Amino acid sequence: MKRSLNWKFAAAFCAFLMLGALSSASLAGAAKYVIKFSHGMPMKMASDQHALAVVFKNIVEAGSNGEIEVRILGANTGGNERQQIERVQNGINQMANVSEGTQPSFFKPALVLGMPFLFSSSAVAWEVLDGPFGKKYNEAFLKATGIRILGHTESGFRSLFNSKRLVKMPADLKGLKIRTMQNPAHMAMMKGLGA
Repeated sequence: MKRSLNWKFAAAFCAFLMLGALSSASLAGAAKYVIKFSHGMPMKMASDQHALAVVFKNIVEAGSNGEIEVRILGANTGGNERQQIERVQNGINQMANVSEGTQPSFFKPALVLGMPFLFSSSAVAWEVLDGPFGKKYNEAFLKATGIRILGHTESGFRSLFNSKRLVKMPADLKGLKIRTMQNPAHMAMMKGLGA
């Protein structure tokens, strides 16, 4: 997959989940199809998820000669990440850009993407996710959830923030309370690192 757009990414590794089916809208003079595309980030171009959604919208709407309208539901207006996935499964929304942290609730093998030190660089991550492993992962995700992954995005490598002290190595985590997503891999990682 070519990545001609290179965005400044911030947090955890995200999977770009999209359902290929389109919902129809029968308003006179309106687009023939409507794609509701949800994400959780602010609706500002400084947000990688929103910028991606806007670029997708522009390409799809221009390429469809008005046949397809893309409605962006940013800033969690399409629900929290879990709700966004459920809404895609139920056909309420057609696309969602959610983090890997939410996916294990729907597809246990997604836990692997949250493992620390899994990829040594973005280039390695893209090679894996665009290669045979990624293809098998995407097919298994579709079979288990009914959702087709059209592509993966990244939010950079995991960052750690706290109000007590600088963390440079795992030993620095001892005794800290670190909040994570409700993802068993994330929680086990922090516990294993001493937090």
